[in-house]
Amino acid sequence: MRTITGFQKKGIRSADGSVDQANELNQFFNRFDSSSPSPSCPNIPLDNNGSPSHLPEPLTPLPTSSPSPRLTPYMDPSMSPIPPTRLSFTSGQVRRELERLNQRKAAGPDGISPRVLKSCSRQLCGILQHLFNQSLHLQRIPVLWKTSCLVPVPKKTHPVAPSDYRPIALTSHIMKERLDPLQFAYQPKVGVDDAVIYLLQRAYFSLDRLNTTVRVMFFDFSSAFNTIQPRLLRAKLEKMQMDAPLVSWIEDYLTGRPQFVSLRSCVSDLLMSNTGAPQGTVLSPFLFTTYTADFQYHSETCHLQKYSDES
Repeated sequence: MRTITGFQKKGIRSADGSVDQANELNQFFNRFDSSSPSPSCPNIPLDNNGSPSHLPEPLTPLPTSSPSPRLTPYMDPSMSPIPPTRLSFTSGQVRRELERLNQRKAAGPDGISPRVLKSCSRQLCGILQHLFNQSLHLQRIPVLWKTSCLVPVPKKTHPVAPSDYRPIALTSHIMKERLDPLQFAYQPKVGVDDAVIYLLQRAYFSLDRLNTTVRVMFFDFSSAFNTIQPRLLRAKLEKMQMDAPLVSWIEDYLTGRPQFVSLRSCVSDLLMSNTGAPQGTVLSPFLFTTYTADFQYHSETCHLQKYSDES
């Protein structure tokens, strides 16, 4: 029971405030949202802890027989089979990812702890496999899986304005070959150190020539993830010849996303976001890297590098 619940003393949140401050931060974090009409925000009731409250629903009981030695994942026989498609998950893949979850991460708005998903990976992998494959087949994502609880983390010691906070999204845990080679971020074993080494190498190579100078100019993407436009991203993914159903699935993931800000015991009103990608999720860095993949230039006398100051 201690393993599943992760019983321990609660940590201290980074920011505190009132409901008005939470609403102000939520409006600020959603300031890049397009002016086009968006669907009304779904009615997702929240409890005092900022988690959606749900009415109890009857669940199909698990088999009472003891598990087989091969640990075959349980699958409800009432579930309809998924039509064969190019994109699909196996129960083994789902179970492997569940077992890799970080148990220390906070639960998302659905209230499901990663510790529970990891501890019950054998029992849940078959069920989640069905849900994931249905989601890909229908090119739709459940609203609760897209709902973000934004936790404001101060960028400086004494924050005084909304811009002094970075929104970290708590989302549901149930959820590169064509990239720019000078993109030094969001890739395994590639970070800012590699960007510095490459830059120095280019600089030293140029300075070895007579009568040459080196100039370096730095640009910063402000609120990078929040500026992604789903329609533009879709066009770029299609240009990369990504599978059409997956492109539609990604677009659905980025549009119609309910979000709210949690400041300890204070929870803001829900807002619907149709712009940007939630910070703190696995998919967002890849989407932003793809979004900026065509922003590149490389020649003998000038080149453009991209890196993340957090990698």
